[in-house]
Amino acid sequence: AAIYGAISTLVERTESLPKEIILSGAMGTSISITSISGLKLFPFPLKKVRQPGNLSIRGAATLLGDYRERERIEEVKRAFEIVDLSTSKTFEEKYIE
Repeated sequence: AAIYGAISTLVERTESLPKEIILSGAMGTSISITSISGLKLFPFPLKKVRQPGNLSIRGAATLLGDYRERERIEEVKRAFEIVDLSTSKTFEEKYIE
């Protein structure tokens, strides 16, 4: 419910669907894409999904191994916007739904 609510909130704020879904970490690596389709985990049909494994380890290794990547990571960080789900009406509605 929390994943569904959070993604619904982001889709509403951006007024667009994601081009790709990346499932990483323990859950993302072990879950079956066909199983996800039967769950109400995403508020849209899954078309392009990748399961690249543990990205936090890969990101840390990249950051430690290449100083030029630090600037690229800083650029990505500046482009992010924090969305407070605790105050989002959409999140609340979709979570309960």
